[in-house]
Amino acid sequence: MDFASPSKGKMNFEEMMEDILNYIKGLPCSSYKIVVGTDSQVRRETCFVTAVIVHRRGKGARFFIES
Repeated sequence: MDFASPSKGKMNFEEMMEDILNYIKGLPCSSYKIVVGTDSQVRRETCFVTAVIVHRRGKGARFFIES
């Protein structure tokens, strides 16, 4: 399963998880919200997309998409 990050480019699941951990370790006293969501669209076939968002409340976020 490959994910894409606007700032880091293409990465596999393990690389994404490492990036998330490093992001949280960067400001460990901050408050975080992690959101995982998915959506689909039907044309000739069904296309799914999954997003992982790590929101550092009040200080930005990182997100990754897989499709």
